Amino acid sequence: MKLLHLSGLLCTAALASACAHEPSANLQTARALYAEAEQGHAATVAKADLYEAKKALDEAESLKKRKRGSKLEKDLAYVAARKAQYAMTVADLAVARQDEKEAYAQRTEVLESQRDRSRNQLAKTEQELNQKETMLRQAEAEQAALRNRLNDAMASLSEVATLKDEQGKMVITLNGSVLFKTASATLLPTAQRRLMEVAAVLREYDENNTIVVEGHTDARGSKDYNATLSLHRAQSVERFLEGQGVDDDALRAVGRGEAEPVADNDSPEGRANNRRVEIIIDKNTVASR
Repeated sequence: MKLLHLSGLLCTAALASACAHEPSANLQTARALYAEAEQGHAATVAKADLYEAKKALDEAESLKKRKRGSKLEKDLAYVAARKAQYAMTVADLAVARQDEKEAYAQRTEVLESQRDRSRNQLAKTEQELNQKETMLRQAEAEQAALRNRLNDAMASLSEVATLKDEQGKMVITLNGSVLFKTASATLLPTAQRRLMEVAAVLREYDENNTIVVEGHTDARGSKDYNATLSLHRAQSVERFLEGQGVDDDALRAVGRGEAEPVADNDSPEGRANNRRVEIIIDKNTVASR
């Protein structure tokens, strides 16, 4: 019985001895927090604060060896833990500020880049607008010159032709009876002499215009016949203008037949007006270039 009691006392004494060697909870917390701080940003951006935490921890460790479990040890360990936390907080704040600074720099760089692109685009757009405005003024000047030249040429053709503006286009209307014999698509000699004056003007401006020659007839005869006759007459005028030096790339012949009358087909005068050839000069082509 005495042996059992002694054995129990020895065990109790051993446990008490072991417990006495264990660090306090405060010291264990301080060690863990310091280790965490040492592995984090504090090791590089909060060295001074981390050093203060290390000094406090070393003091607590030293006191543990001399006075285990004393209140002073616990207090020093508590201070070491708080200093380790402070070092981590300082480090996190420094990193956050650096991240914010870098983000601001990146944002500023992006905004400046966007501003520069916008300025360049604006300058490019202004340049393009100025170029288009210059080209438009040149086109308007060319068309005014063409209008004046055509008016001069039309003076000698006033009995058989008219010149008018229609939706941005200049239209020369030639009386078909002066150009062709009845049911014929061969230009009369008189018509050729008169068309020479028109061709001389068109020759100067054919590079900047689309010139459409349209043939028209009255309503007598079948629609198919009139469509064919009007096309052949338009092609005769087109070929004549080409022979006078007007660029064939600028010319195009179209037969409208009886589809677009300008007068009543029930009277001789109306049918005469419907038998016509129109030379349409499209100045919109110039403005769009």
